[in-house]
Amino acid sequence: MVSKGHLVENPVRPGHVMENTVLGENRIVFTKTAQQTGGEVFGLEVFIRAGTPGTPEMIHSLQDESFEVLSGSLDFRVGGQERRLEAGESLLIPKGTPHNWWNASDEEAHALVELRPALRSEEMFANIYGISRETGSFSNPLQMAVLLNEHFNEGHLTKPPLLVQKAMFGVLAPVGRLLGYKAHYPKYSGWEPSSEEEAGPPSTTKVVARAAIAASLLLAAFFLLGWRRRLGT
Repeated sequence: MVSKGHLVENPVRPGHVMENTVLGENRIVFTKTAQQTGGEVFGLEVFIRAGTPGTPEMIHSLQDESFEVLSGSLDFRVGGQERRLEAGESLLIPKGTPHNWWNASDEEAHALVELRPALRSEEMFANIYGISRETGSFSNPLQMAVLLNEHFNEGHLTKPPLLVQKAMFGVLAPVGRLLGYKAHYPKYSGWEPSSEEEAGPPSTTKVVARAAIAASLLLAAFFLLGWRRRLGT
């Protein structure tokens, strides 16, 4: 049985707005949250700029996703079949179906998106958009590993294969957490951070410093192990 919701310490409030020029959407507005709906549904308004290449192909293993286009148009590839949604049209993508979407038109598209059940979608969206906006990309492999490793229930890419993704993120995520990366930064959900560590991804200086400490501890451990072996001979 799939849990309908996940209570996060700092849930996103309905009406929370995030803008981002790095990803395809100009703006997203959180309309329905897990807390508000008892975990039944997570909802967004999305505003997608003209000519946006769109999202990589992905799968929501545990959630049905629906789209309703309010203005403009959106193109979809669902289960290998392409179609266009015009204003006033809607589409339901069943769980487990590979899909992606884009705006090939010359005008902004405005759509409603819902995921059922909500799971931890609001947390995932808030942090992906917040990190991308603040850092200018979502390409840091350690930050990606920490966040995406937490959210396989909410969705995963179709390539590389899922087992490869889990193995890769399973190795990189612990390293990322050791260096200070987190899957959830409260400020991206619209909350004031209570500490510097909650204020966003760690700076390069802090990552380098923590890596140096970790490397020193690892070298010390190897030295002690070698020393104990020599004493035992």
